Amino acid sequence: VMDVQPDGTLANRKLLVKDDAVPWNPFGFYRVQVGPDDKLWLCIADHPASLPVTLTGADGRKLQLRGKTGGMVRCNLDGSGLELVVQGFRAPYVFDFDPWGHLWHISNGEGSPNLYLHVIPGMDYGYHSRDASYAWLAGKEPLSPPVREMPGGANTGALHYYSSQFPADYWGNVLIANWGSHGSNSQNRMVYRFKRQQDGRDRIGGADDALTETAPFLTSTDPMFRPTQLVSAHDGGLYLIDWHGRDDENDTTGRILKIDYTGPGKPGLRAAPAPDTIARMKPDALVKLLGHPNHFTRECAVRALAKTGAAAVKPLGQTARSGDALAAANAIWALTRIHTPAATEAMTEALRHTDPRVRAHALRQLRQAACQPLDSSTRVRENAAFVELRSHQRSLVATESLAKLAAPLLHDANGEVRVEAALAQASPESVTRGLITALEKADDERLRYQIGFELARHADGEALLPLLN
Repeated sequence: VMDVQPDGTLANRKLLVKDDAVPWNPFGFYRVQVGPDDKLWLCIADHPASLPVTLTGADGRKLQLRGKTGGMVRCNLDGSGLELVVQGFRAPYVFDFDPWGHLWHISNGEGSPNLYLHVIPGMDYGYHSRDASYAWLAGKEPLSPPVREMPGGANTGALHYYSSQFPADYWGNVLIANWGSHGSNSQNRMVYRFKRQQDGRDRIGGADDALTETAPFLTSTDPMFRPTQLVSAHDGGLYLIDWHGRDDENDTTGRILKIDYTGPGKPGLRAAPAPDTIARMKPDALVKLLGHPNHFTRECAVRALAKTGAAAVKPLGQTARSGDALAAANAIWALTRIHTPAATEAMTEALRHTDPRVRAHALRQLRQAACQPLDSSTRVRENAAFVELRSHQRSLVATESLAKLAAPLLHDANGEVRVEAALAQASPESVTRGLITALEKADDERLRYQIGFELARHADGEALLPLLN
């Protein structure tokens, strides 16, 4: 990280996270991104010709992935508190968050499948970390973790569209860029469009991972077209990076394209204040922007509210409880960034929201406020690494208090909420009971797999035996 000086020069260089090995070209850190929780998220490729991936944070904390696999880590913005998110990938090239805190990931393969998946935190998906077949990695064996195998090529961008320029039918869609396969005139150089089964602007939904593929979003007859990355433009359109080459040579023909929607059904644009105006607004006015159709307006409001601090806590708590699902989710993100006990207390208001996505989102953030790591096996073992990790963080809610808050949600009507409530409990026995109860409402494959995965970590044989009947 470096500071940008008024004249454009860089100064005050500081090392945040270092890969101890020398990665084989071109694999290394693929993406470095500040997440909606105001932490630094990084994905790192496998090192098959080198030592296992070993990372060192700015505070000296080390973290090593299994075998020679790639994966994803998270740390504080100053490089401290490094923690594992997920591992077991060949080339975890890109990731994205939906508004309710679900992490989605792409990993590419040569001799392994191209994957798109809704991440189970702490999961090892098996590449180069265990003896796993291609079919197992592709999610085709009975005990494989759920993933979606993508077409051939190299998927290099994945974006959940939640903004203002495209028609309502695009809300919540996933746009995936495919760089294509190696060689001139390769196949699958396009941007795919997928619809999510369980998402909608005004509909109460769940976290169902089912995706329905539609017609390709963007194709080209240009033999050098190679889409590499998608980002949302401030006006609700898109920017697309085109590598623009016959293969992976590096030349000077790459370009950035702006994509705007001009067809039928374009929504009427809702007026939004300029960013500098948003920065000066009072909290009661700012919270009204948290559900705005434009993603950039929402993010500016979240930043302003987080910067306001204590004066924003009460209106954020009210929005977390009774705002629409998108506004409530962003209220939770703003409260997460404030980092005070009062903000954490206000976040508990979201546990009474009518939308299960909001309730589950709040429980995830509350668990992290209680210093529960994303990789729950670390918590279960209570090992030195977990004790060290907790020493970097200030617990904003006691584990026992969180368990009491979450207890009524162990019998929630939604399976995802039940799982998050179970993981918030204070003992392996209570976590196990909650997870078994969650099975009654687990109506999608990923959720059932997550329950089984967590039961394997928390339960003993006596607790699991009744499930055989």
